[in-house]
Amino acid sequence: MERKGLIKILMAITTIVVVLVSFMRYMEKGDELKFHFSSGIKSYTLKRQGDTLKLIENNGEQTRNRVFVMYRKGNDFYSALLGRERLVLSNRLTLDTIYKNSLVGAEVALAVKQEKDSLRSSFIFVSGECNFPRIKLFYDKEYNIKKIQSYELLLNYAPD
Repeated sequence: MERKGLIKILMAITTIVVVLVSFMRYMEKGDELKFHFSSGIKSYTLKRQGDTLKLIENNGEQTRNRVFVMYRKGNDFYSALLGRERLVLSNRLTLDTIYKNSLVGAEVALAVKQEKDSLRSSFIFVSGECNFPRIKLFYDKEYNIKKIQSYELLLNYAPD
């Protein structure tokens, strides 16, 4: 699929997600935040362990708990996606790119941008067999996650 076509599809998905915004609640336990919804993926748990962020996807039946790991390197956060280190969170860089791995038939779309004066976002979309994560993270300059958008079920997850 051409890059422009994929970007148009992703923009359409983003528009649909904005229309489907629901009220959410969160629980705070020490260094963990839970982002809740009532069906499908029940919550995301964000764990901070030193310079590592672990985003855990929990479904209602607790039959799958996928984990997305991001680690700090310098002033940014990276993750291993399609076997390579990729920039996923940044307060200083802007990114809009697609990485392809033809061996496994997968690709990663990454977009890091400024949303508002004090809010940045990172869109991380992995296609192919793994197809995880498919999320957009909104965060402040201290990398505190403020909202999560899931593109798997087109639902929003956010604290109150």
